[in-house]
Amino acid sequence: MKCYICKSDTPEPENSIGDYRHIGCTSCGEYNISGTAVTESESRAVDAEAMQQLLKERRKATSDTPRITSIEMVYAST
Repeated sequence: MKCYICKSDTPEPENSIGDYRHIGCTSCGEYNISGTAVTESESRAVDAEAMQQLLKERRKATSDTPRITSIEMVYAST
């Protein structure tokens, strides 16, 4: 499968937590992403750099795996 943020190859999600899928990407790191954000990321271009920065900031703030929702997704300008 492809990472929902950077679109690089990544293993299939090992588990889900409620509506969230757990992703382990070599470029973006581990994160959980909501079903709605997954759907939107499949039809819109994600700003990978902005999302990776968001994940980086969240990792500094807590040891929990970052969660991404559709509200937090940053999309590339068209």
